Amino acid sequence: MADNLTISGLGTVATDDIAGVHHQRMKLALGADGVGVDAVGGAGTVGTGVQRVTLASDDPAVVDLAAMEVLLTGIDADTDAIKTSVEIMDDWDEADRCKVNIIAGQVGVAAGAGINGVNVQRVTIATDDATSVSLGIIDDWDEADRCKVNLIAGQSGIAAGAGAVGVTVPRITLASDDPAVTALQIMDDWDEADRCKVNIIAGQAGVAGGAGANGATVQRITIATDDASAVAIGRIAPTARTAWPAAVANGAAVATAADKYGRQLVAGVPRDLKGKQTTILNGTAAETTIISAGAAGVFQDPYAILITNESTTDVIVTIREATAGSVVETFAVKAGQTGGFCLPSADAIPQAAAANNWTAQCSTSVNRVVILALFTSMVNA
Repeated sequence: MADNLTISGLGTVATDDIAGVHHQRMKLALGADGVGVDAVGGAGTVGTGVQRVTLASDDPAVVDLAAMEVLLTGIDADTDAIKTSVEIMDDWDEADRCKVNIIAGQVGVAAGAGINGVNVQRVTIATDDATSVSLGIIDDWDEADRCKVNLIAGQSGIAAGAGAVGVTVPRITLASDDPAVTALQIMDDWDEADRCKVNIIAGQAGVAGGAGANGATVQRITIATDDASAVAIGRIAPTARTAWPAAVANGAAVATAADKYGRQLVAGVPRDLKGKQTTILNGTAAETTIISAGAAGVFQDPYAILITNESTTDVIVTIREATAGSVVETFAVKAGQTGGFCLPSADAIPQAAAANNWTAQCSTSVNRVVILALFTSMVNA
């Protein structure tokens, strides 16, 4: 049931429903006959609404008050200072506790943090005080058993060992003169122009530098398939040829060639370095160029000079390796015949000096002498 009852003709009566039984609520009033003052609740001053009570005879306060009465009875009533002090002590409570100014050597005791001095109290820590135990441990610290501290971040134990960043990982700042600061600054400056330079370690031994023999400190590498070195290495092994490959430009790298059984193909002078020149001497006995001079550093080495005398007169033809130079050979060619020489191109006659011509001169002027010169253009290699 709910609290309170409504009585017809009277109104509502305040009640407290306890286990289905209504207990009437009564309001306490204080005062003499004919006077009703509502009782005051809570802390406050003495008044007509404050109840008067009597302490039980076995209440400790009765004993204390009786002792104080005996004490006060024995004190001289004229000693106002003592009376006032006792009254103040009697009024001590949580809001106005006893305030004592401790005196050490008649000097007021220093308060708050500060340095040691004559007004700083001397104390002795109890032997069973936890501080005494802690100080004993600190006193035993030495190089063999240093202070061990478990740092606390946010009331959680600091994480140990390697791992990810978290609330138990302390935040630190490197000293400006720490070598790690310099190292990190160098790493921060790495870019395409100044990349990380690393001394690679193989088996904890420094990698060998420069030329030398194979060994434990020599790195093993793989050459990229599109590396020029890989292409060059591929050319070391001859390529089998049953037909000539396409020609390449001057100065380009090429692979060596072999027949289909692996036998290397060796040719003589490349045809690009071979030349021929035909000269006709008609009615002249003057020295005439039969092989034009090569470029600077190039020797024109003849391996065949064929002289055809189409006249009816025998003639002697003199060959020189430069205009007005030394005579290399003289050929007597009869009328209507051919003379001269023909050698393998690899055995061509070497010219004495580069960038010079070859000449021919008839002993007498005849009607027609045709000279065919075959030569190689070589450098002194």
